[in-house]
Amino acid sequence: FLLYPDEASFFTEPATAFIVNATTGEPTRTFDGYGGQMVRLSPDGTMLAGQPFARQGVLGPVTIRNVETGNVVLELDDWCTFDRNQNAPGPECATQPEALGDAAWWIEFSPDGTMVAVAGDRSARAGVWDVGTGQRLAWLDELTSDPGDLPILRFSTDSDLLVAVNPELAVFRTENWSKVASLPSGIEWWDLTFTPDGRYLFGGSRTTGVVTVDTTTWEYVGDPLPGHQGGLRDIDLSPDGSHIAAASSDGFVRIWDLRTSELIQAIPFGDGVVTFVHFVTNDHLIAVPSGRPALTMTIEIPELIDIARSEVSRGFTAEECATYHIDPCPDL
Repeated sequence: FLLYPDEASFFTEPATAFIVNATTGEPTRTFDGYGGQMVRLSPDGTMLAGQPFARQGVLGPVTIRNVETGNVVLELDDWCTFDRNQNAPGPECATQPEALGDAAWWIEFSPDGTMVAVAGDRSARAGVWDVGTGQRLAWLDELTSDPGDLPILRFSTDSDLLVAVNPELAVFRTENWSKVASLPSGIEWWDLTFTPDGRYLFGGSRTTGVVTVDTTTWEYVGDPLPGHQGGLRDIDLSPDGSHIAAASSDGFVRIWDLRTSELIQAIPFGDGVVTFVHFVTNDHLIAVPSGRPALTMTIEIPELIDIARSEVSRGFTAEECATYHIDPCPDL
């Protein structure tokens, strides 16, 4: 993740990229000088894609760095500089007519690690590159380019498809980058995630919560998952695909059992936005409340009870058991 010095310097001053051990919560590597909206680790954890500053106030090309050595191993072709102070492409772009000068809004590696997709902030344009060479494979020109709607990118589990939202949901085949399916706008998308078998795509919407798309027909399935409140900020599936978690602007992380579509936990984090949620295992996940440290949580009730017994001097009240869906309600 990226950590900027303060809110006033967001995007205009260099940030530090942190790589954190998901089990211990401890940083394992840090890299200074990054900008843009995000950095992204490759699936095998050996490469870091991001957009470092080229000079004061000017973002450089998107690069891929070797995590172990810290060295930049390649720059993505045709991604030019972007002047944050002028909110315009850098002067270098004038001699590169095919290049895009923009801040990187979204970065996404394919699950097989061979491709990286990047979408721009100001232009709302997206492209795909070969991770081994940095060569551009495609501009997704059929993607609606409305700067008012920032793109979201997600590869299918087998890396055969790339889904891009801006604001229409468009599906591209990575073999030849043809557009094979689409869903009309009408949902304010915020995140996407495929089931492990690729059969379903779950989409997080600020307004309607978590919706389901059947990837064999590319049509919506059923109603949004029940119980969602607040603007949805992030979603993630458990590794076995049995549960989905959603982080929301109302300060909650909500977890559903996808086998029953039942909301099984609604975990409060106080006032403010929960910006990120990620399953580490089927029973443990990380949540990041805005302005606070990342927290590791369990959704396994027996483990939760053991933790509670070790740290408190009383049992659960009936109200607490009802709130956290603990049944039967235990005593110490």
